[in-house]
Amino acid sequence: MESTVLDRTRAHHEDIELFERAVVEVMIDEPKTAKDNVYTSHYVNVFTEKIMDRCKKLMDIYDDNDGSRQKEISSIVGQGQALYHIFYDKLREIKEYHRKYPNLQPEKSEAEQMLNSFDIETVVQFSGEEGYGKYLDLHEFFDRFINLKGVNKDIYYVQYLDIFYEFPDKNTVKDQVYLDYLKDLWAYLVSFFKRSQPLFDISAPLKQFEDDLNSSWNEGKFTPIGWTEEEDKKLKDQLFCKECNKSFTKDTVFEHHFKGQKHIKAAEAYKERMKEIWFLEVKINRLMGLLNDQLEDTKGYIEKKQARNENERLKETEENQDVDESSSDTSEEEVRMTKVNYPVGWDGNPIPYWLYKLHGLGIEYKCEICGNTSYWGRRAFEKHFQEWRHAHGMKCLRIENTKAFHEVTRIQDALELDRHLRKNSNKDKWDPDNMEEYEDEDGHVLNRKTYLDLKKQGIL
Repeated sequence: MESTVLDRTRAHHEDIELFERAVVEVMIDEPKTAKDNVYTSHYVNVFTEKIMDRCKKLMDIYDDNDGSRQKEISSIVGQGQALYHIFYDKLREIKEYHRKYPNLQPEKSEAEQMLNSFDIETVVQFSGEEGYGKYLDLHEFFDRFINLKGVNKDIYYVQYLDIFYEFPDKNTVKDQVYLDYLKDLWAYLVSFFKRSQPLFDISAPLKQFEDDLNSSWNEGKFTPIGWTEEEDKKLKDQLFCKECNKSFTKDTVFEHHFKGQKHIKAAEAYKERMKEIWFLEVKINRLMGLLNDQLEDTKGYIEKKQARNENERLKETEENQDVDESSSDTSEEEVRMTKVNYPVGWDGNPIPYWLYKLHGLGIEYKCEICGNTSYWGRRAFEKHFQEWRHAHGMKCLRIENTKAFHEVTRIQDALELDRHLRKNSNKDKWDPDNMEEYEDEDGHVLNRKTYLDLKKQGIL
């Protein structure tokens, strides 16, 4: 039967109680690890949003702008014998419906279904370097940064962490590649903030950033990061026009060119092109003020890994080699430390053994889709699913390389999963012959195909 307004009201209240109970149950036990803390926060955030959604629907029902609630209440209100007639009419209607459809099963509410099948790990994911929201993983952006035009390439990752949000290098060529770099960096930082602090409403600060920038831009008070009036004066003294990206040799020619149409058009284009870049730089700089703790923890974590000097690293390597030689039973996860297969750090020396073990660089992962290519360490294994080799292997199998196939390395498993996904997608398609229902004179419910066949035969 079609649910009434009062039925929907009751269902929304029931959902709110179920979601509140789920939040209370997960909040009773205090999280012991960073992973538990982040997952608990996401769990609470998801169900809090569901509660707010149900409350909004209830407010719409109780406001009753269309009068449907009052109309339904009026239809079941009466006095004396009329009250009993209304009650028994409704009861008769319900009985006739269930007599007509005797095999109907009670439907579980969305809240109950969600609580029974909810998996928090599908909601949020972190890379191995992020440590469940404790550290920033900017290695990809560091690689892109040092390949930009005009930047200082003689820096290390730790130095990049100190400057990536301050934009001190004024020689950077601010072209489309630089703009794409800023967009991706901004998207990552926002995503990291939402994943690491789900209960913090980041939308309000982001809107404030945008409003402040637009306001200062419209008032003509906007100043790019690191740019001052002295910089403009210095460029003018050098007879250089930043809008036209051109140098001049004479003052008279330099002053006169500002009045030309060519400069005016170039200035307008420069202004529009640079507005987006400048806004992104300022927003990244401000957002890092909210992520300052994670940034400091990241720098401490990286510096700790690189703190040992050469003698300490060599000594540790020798000690670990002695341990390996004296050990009679070597597990499959451990690999003998030699100059041939032992990874080296940024300085060309073997990395510390504890770092080697931390990242699991002795663990081999093979991917049959990539042609049985070996990947050493979890990070390299996770990263390869988005690289060209794996994408090419999936293309050869005629399978779209989507998130559903993450962690799938065997060809047979990928083919079976693709077949299963296609089969389920076909199940959801509307089939009028089997899903459209018809009712004969006796009240029997038949699907469309059966009904039309019987009617053509003259049975109905």
